[in-house]
Amino acid sequence: VVFTFEDDSLCEEAYSFTRKDYTNGKAVSFTRDYFFIPKQACKSLIQPLTEASDDLAKSKLTVGTTYNYCVRAVDPTHYMDHPYDTENEGRLLLSSSDTCVDHEVRWEASIQGKITTQPNAGTLPIKNVTVAYELLNEDLTSITDCDECRGIARTGQGGTFNIIFKVDNGVFGGRNDDDFPVNVTFSKTTVGDENKKIDHRFLCNEGEDDCSGDIGTTVYLSHLQFKEPLNAYDDTSVPFSGKISIADTTYPGAVEGCALANAEVCLLQERQAGVMRDKSVMKTNDTLVCGNTASDGTYSVPVIIGSRVDYVDVMYNNHTFIPSPDSTFELGSVINGETVYNNINYQDVEKARLMVDVVG
Repeated sequence: VVFTFEDDSLCEEAYSFTRKDYTNGKAVSFTRDYFFIPKQACKSLIQPLTEASDDLAKSKLTVGTTYNYCVRAVDPTHYMDHPYDTENEGRLLLSSSDTCVDHEVRWEASIQGKITTQPNAGTLPIKNVTVAYELLNEDLTSITDCDECRGIARTGQGGTFNIIFKVDNGVFGGRNDDDFPVNVTFSKTTVGDENKKIDHRFLCNEGEDDCSGDIGTTVYLSHLQFKEPLNAYDDTSVPFSGKISIADTTYPGAVEGCALANAEVCLLQERQAGVMRDKSVMKTNDTLVCGNTASDGTYSVPVIIGSRVDYVDVMYNNHTFIPSPDSTFELGSVINGETVYNNINYQDVEKARLMVDVVG
């Protein structure tokens, strides 16, 4: 609890704060005096912030209870002469009168989340994900008359989102230590080729559980539990396809050449693995996905949206492969849902010397 008030005193050296509990009528001092002399005589806006505040984690005030906060101007030696000192006794006042306001303690907590691709896809942030949430009863039913219990957040450029609760509802009264469930769901739709809508798939609990759409996941929070981490992975994929053929084997009906079956095609992403003593960067490659060519030489592998394809590695008996002249895919591209990734063709250019003896 922090304070903002207007200074209407001419004699102060500091400001003193108290808190009264209506249940027992006792007033307590919960923070040290705030020593501050405004530049102008009156009407200054005073904001001590955390220099004079009530830390609820330490004071442990009861949720749903109303407390009376007061502030007064003080001077520890001589605030002013007593206005009713008619007998010239030199009576002194050390403070002004109180200015008070009531404050009800609300149930507060928050979640700090992030949505990325999976680690093997580069842990890239996913923006524009709709995150819907609802604070529930212990039996997972909705809390009545509680608009503050539900809402929607969206991820930004960094894939992060924040859910903040500051709830005034009788359900939480006196339940400072109880855990309450929060249902969180994730959704995003991408428009792909021919206006086809792609509904994204999300995974929670280190990639173990599907939490897409209405499935969601459940997080438990208690009062004053802030920045509870919640991470999810976007596991949505699009097809990445092409054909592997043998160079210089074209014939009528097969301009690409003879098909190469059972070749393994892997998509790789480069990442920094460390820095050497000479300050050169050491790099390594992570495999995103692999697949084999069919009898007609075609392949199709699912690649996660947001991952970056730095290399296409084609493997077949240590042969050498190069992109086909008609392949337009640029290595290092980040996969998105709006682009069609097909006709990513490669040719086998491995040569062998064939000796032929002609006799007659």
